Amino acid sequence: MAQVTGKQITKSICLTLIGAAPGTIWFFNVGTTQSIVIGCLGALIGFGLSLPGVSAARVAGGTVGMIAANNAPRRMQGQIMDTFVGEKETPESQPNPESDDEVDESKPET
Repeated sequence: MAQVTGKQITKSICLTLIGAAPGTIWFFNVGTTQSIVIGCLGALIGFGLSLPGVSAARVAGGTVGMIAANNAPRRMQGQIMDTFVGEKETPESQPNPESDDEVDESKPET
């Protein structure tokens, strides 16, 4: 597991506070329950985007890919997700047609 640095902690705190700011301002101006929910959701989003390996572009690509894939025919859903997310399967996860595990019974062994 990666070591948590002081820089990462500072980044997470700052982005969490920025995400919570609209709901907090709304709460102090109006004082409704909805503003608390918006503040908590904003803080969660701000914290999530501060994590290493997470970016707004990747989140948006995954969201658009899921929406498009769920509204497409089932046979096309995988292709659509690969287009938007861009993560391909690793060669280890794909079956190897020349594997020794499968024995071709049509050929006699020599």
